[in-house]
Amino acid sequence: MKRIHRILLNLFPIYALLTIGCFSSCRTAHIPEKQETAISGNILIVFYDAETGKSDLLSAAKKYGSRIIYSYKNFNGIAITLPSDKGVEESIRYYQRVKGVLSVTPDRNLELNETKTPIK
Repeated sequence: MKRIHRILLNLFPIYALLTIGCFSSCRTAHIPEKQETAISGNILIVFYDAETGKSDLLSAAKKYGSRIIYSYKNFNGIAITLPSDKGVEESIRYYQRVKGVLSVTPDRNLELNETKTPIK
């Protein structure tokens, strides 16, 4: 028993150094302090009710002068351009009144403000 105790006491400094070395090499993930968003141009993202479908929305877009640039496959939404003579707020109000539309938001670019060196 004394021999095991003596071996453990001799190995303790080694285990302590290994533990300290492991913890000192760990880094936590950097969480950005601030996110900045900017409207990415003249594009709106429109989500619609699956039961109603998108036929009314597509007709309204054509009538309004918008062009469909993308139709999402994993969820019920489309990306459309704004007509050159219409503003963002005016277009949002127009599409919100279309039957089956759930939400209308401008497409946004998201920029992360990196203040520290990223983890490698």
